[in-house]
Amino acid sequence: MKKILIILLCTLLLSSCSNNEEENKDERLKPINEIRESLDATIETVLNKEYENLVINRLETKFPEISEYYNLNLKSEFNTMNHEEFYYYFIDTIKTIFPLHPFAEENIYFGCEEYPFEPARVLDHIEDFFAGKFNYWWIVYWSDAIKPTGNDVMLLASNPTFSGYMIRGKEAELTKLKIGNNLVNSWTIWEDFVIEKYSSSSLPDRSYPLHDGDYSVKQAYEYSSEFFKTCFPIKYNSDISIIVKTIEPAINNNIYGYVIGTSTAYKGILFDSFYKSGSNTSMSDGKKYSMPLGHALMVEKDIIDYWYIMQPWTSIENEGKAVRDIIPFDTAFDVLSESLTKGVEFEVIDYDFVYCPFEVDFEGNSTATAAWKFITFNTQDEKYYIAYVEAQTGAFRYYSVW
Repeated sequence: MKKILIILLCTLLLSSCSNNEEENKDERLKPINEIRESLDATIETVLNKEYENLVINRLETKFPEISEYYNLNLKSEFNTMNHEEFYYYFIDTIKTIFPLHPFAEENIYFGCEEYPFEPARVLDHIEDFFAGKFNYWWIVYWSDAIKPTGNDVMLLASNPTFSGYMIRGKEAELTKLKIGNNLVNSWTIWEDFVIEKYSSSSLPDRSYPLHDGDYSVKQAYEYSSEFFKTCFPIKYNSDISIIVKTIEPAINNNIYGYVIGTSTAYKGILFDSFYKSGSNTSMSDGKKYSMPLGHALMVEKDIIDYWYIMQPWTSIENEGKAVRDIIPFDTAFDVLSESLTKGVEFEVIDYDFVYCPFEVDFEGNSTATAAWKFITFNTQDEKYYIAYVEAQTGAFRYYSVW
C-alpha cells in the first residue's frame, strides 16, 4: 500500500511540475523550425507593417540551419594544445598562407614572462619549449627577424585558438607609412576611410580599383570566405568557424582596399561582434558583454594582406536543456519598435541571430545566450544603435556608436 501511495505522490508531483512549466511558458514563443520555415512570409509582413519609429527598406532572409540550440558555458585558456604539435601546426599554416615565401624556421619567436622585453627564438630553446617549460603568450614568425619592413610577412598566434594577426606587408609598401626608417602597416586606421559598409547578405555588383586591377565587392567576399574556411586553422574544435560578415571598400592615401569584417560561429550560430572597433561594451541593461572583433584587409586581388582574429574560447559546453522555442522575428521587431525612442526615425539596416557572450571573469569563464540583433541608424543624432531582443525572454538592450 505504501509503495502505491509513493508512486501516486510522485506522479502527482511530476504532473504538477509539468503543468507549472506550461503555465509559466511565454505565449509569444514559437518553435524554431516554424520560425525558420516561415521567415520569408514573416519578413514580408514586417516590411508591409507601419511602425511609428522604424524605417525598413529591405531585409534579406537569413537564419541558421538549426532546429534547436543550447545556452553555452565558455572557457578561455592558453597553451592547451601539445606544444610540439602546435609548433609544427604553426609552421604548416605559415607555408599554407605564404606559399611563395622562402620559409626560414630561425625566424620563429615566442613571448613569455621569462623574456618580457624581447622575444626568444624557439630554436634556441626547442627542447624546453616542447616540454612546456615556458608559459608563452604567443608565437610569432617574422621573415625579417624582429624588424618588419614593407616586404615582410608575419604571423602571430596563440595556442590553441590562433587568435592573433597576420601581415604580408604589401599595404605598408603601397601607403608608404613609416615609423623611423621602417614601413608599417596602417590597418588600424583603414576604418576611418571606409566608403561604404556592405552586409554579406546584400552585396552590390560594384568594383573598385585595387593595386593590380578592378575587383568587385562580391569577389572580395567570395575569396575571403573561402580563405577563412580553408586556410584559417581551427584544429582544436571543428564546430568553430570564421565567417565573413561585412565587406567595406575604403581608400587610404590614394590606395583602394577592402576592409573585411569577420565573426566566429559555433554550430552555425554567430558569436556577436562589434559593429566597429572602439564600440562600447556597456549595454543599456548595465551588463557587459564580450564581443571579439575580427577583421582583414585586401589591397590586391585574391590575396589577404592582413587579418586580426580574436577567438578566445578554448572550451564550449552546453548549459541546461535544448532551446527549441524562441521569440519570433516579427515579435522581436515589435519589441524593437516599442523599446526605441518614439518620435525619432530609426533606419533598420540589418539583423541577425547571434550568441551574446557575457564579459569574461578573472578565471576566463563566460556564458552565452542567443538574441535577435538589429543594426539601426538614428537619423536625428546620426548614431548607430545596435539593439538586441533576447530569444528566450524578449528582454531588450542596446549600445550606440558613431
